[in-house]
Amino acid sequence: MQHRGIFFHHTRDVVDGMPELLFSFPLRMLIAARQGDKVVLPIGVEPLELELLNRLGFGPRPEDVVYVDGNLTSADLHGKVFPFSGCSVQQRQMVELAGLDFAAPSLEICRQADSKAFFQSVLHDLRLRPFGRIVVTGDRERMKEVVKEMLSRHGSLLLKAAHSTSGLQQHLIMSLADLPEDLALKGKAVVQEFIPHVVSPSAQYYLKPGGNWKLNSMTTQILDGRHHVGNIFPPTDLSPEVIAEIEKIGSRIVPRYAELGYYGPLSVDFMLTENNRLFPCEVNARVTAPWYPWEAARRNLGAPVPFWMKSLRINPKTTIAKMEKVLGKLLFNPKTKKGALPFSFLPKQNFTYLVIYGSNQNEFVNRLVPQVQWALAKLG
Repeated sequence: MQHRGIFFHHTRDVVDGMPELLFSFPLRMLIAARQGDKVVLPIGVEPLELELLNRLGFGPRPEDVVYVDGNLTSADLHGKVFPFSGCSVQQRQMVELAGLDFAAPSLEICRQADSKAFFQSVLHDLRLRPFGRIVVTGDRERMKEVVKEMLSRHGSLLLKAAHSTSGLQQHLIMSLADLPEDLALKGKAVVQEFIPHVVSPSAQYYLKPGGNWKLNSMTTQILDGRHHVGNIFPPTDLSPEVIAEIEKIGSRIVPRYAELGYYGPLSVDFMLTENNRLFPCEVNARVTAPWYPWEAARRNLGAPVPFWMKSLRINPKTTIAKMEKVLGKLLFNPKTKKGALPFSFLPKQNFTYLVIYGSNQNEFVNRLVPQVQWALAKLG
């Protein structure tokens, strides 16, 4: 029997410098899955939130969660595997050994599409700022020359690993002394002018095999310094003119990825300056964080609805029952389709995601978010 979808969001060998916490991120798929989907989790990753998600109309049935220890051959799976990223060699090997279809193009195409260096070459070709430079990480003397020359013009730079994410493997360079001794980077990296900005929008696309693509959603990123910690959908702080400019720039960038032969999820991140100048800064050719609550609403609530999503630090003694209790009436209500919903619940790692669904753009920001934050403060 073919399963509706097999969601296997393996993360271990996808991005450079990934910390242990991110290895548990396959749990994020639980909020977006439906009954009849199969969700594959590593053995040892416990879906503590699944019972609550099921009660509130989200997630697969417990019997639809499959646990693997490094191979899929013993799992009773039939159909197509939808990955977090097509860049995982480990996942490709597991899927191939199990005789399943992998919903991504070749590893070479996926690696190139997700490379900050390829994105930088696209910016150059399209003459879109900022004009960063591609550097080979093994040639440290050449890297110093490039950094010194760019510092003289721009004052501050960002050094990014080719497969960095969420602020990981990114370094703010104010002087040559800031160039890390052990870069822990592989292959190519990018040095970009640092653009002081007030808003970080992101546009999420889906590219189909054959070259067609569509803009699924647009969000504003919530940042902690340079680290991505959440998203707001739809953007509450972007003018119609800025949104139109994002769509215009995206319509120039995304076709280059379709021409490459890439298909699957892809996001384009931007920086918006105080005087409303917009700069594309990177592409992520994989599932990104806002996809989970957006897809969860589309698949489980009938349509995407406004949301505020953030990663939160929690006490390791916090239980899902305690979180449900302190949220009280603020917990997601299936009838009104509003309220707070914890997912990717990992108290041992002091971490959870929490999404708040609202009925309009301002309700969750002006009313629900402050109330939820105040309630969660009781957890300590």
